[in-house]
Amino acid sequence: MMGSKNEFKILSPTAILGYGFPEASFEKGISYNPDLIAVDGGSVDPEPYYLGSGDSFTSRIAVKNDLSCILKEAIPKKIPVVIGSCGGAGAQPHLDWCYNIVKEVLFELNLNAKIALISADIEKEYIYKK
Repeated sequence: MMGSKNEFKILSPTAILGYGFPEASFEKGISYNPDLIAVDGGSVDPEPYYLGSGDSFTSRIAVKNDLSCILKEAIPKKIPVVIGSCGGAGAQPHLDWCYNIVKEVLFELNLNAKIALISADIEKEYIYKK
């Protein structure tokens, strides 16, 4: 096809949101004009405590720092950002926690963005019945 794009570039700045990354590396990645920035927000390593408690195993300050760096570059360039397993385990409390940080960062950087939240929680009653 004429004008079709033969590649789709994804920039993943860190293994886990909140673990940090060198800004120079991120800027180098941005210079390649990625089509998407994707980062995982969780891990199974910390065991089930965080899933059940609703707490995050990453610090709020560290997650906010990572998001600030990512969003200040992505939004003006119209690069979509996808975060998997928000807040550590990805349950509703974690999703809400990360969403609140994103809103705070957007406000502080005077940025606007469309945000989609995809919840993956399964109702306890459904699981009990099964």
